[in-house]
Amino acid sequence: MSNSVKSALLKVIKDHLKERNITMTEIAEKLGTSHPTISRILNGQSGLEVEVLEQFSKALGIPISTMYREAEAKNSKVRISEDV
Repeated sequence: MSNSVKSALLKVIKDHLKERNITMTEIAEKLGTSHPTISRILNGQSGLEVEVLEQFSKALGIPISTMYREAEAKNSKVRISEDV
């Protein structure tokens, strides 16, 4: 997965967490991991493996395909603004 796609997917996840007022501690509990692990993932310091993406997808109730579409839209906006 390219860095730009990973960054866009992380932004999608963060946006959905914020919209739902879900804290890192709460999502960590839902995913069965620790707050520091979630922090490393969301800050891009740890890999965003497919399994982790699936866990976020299930916890947030958002299909992975939707997450990718949203990430693609964000990524395309970033590319457009960089070209200007």
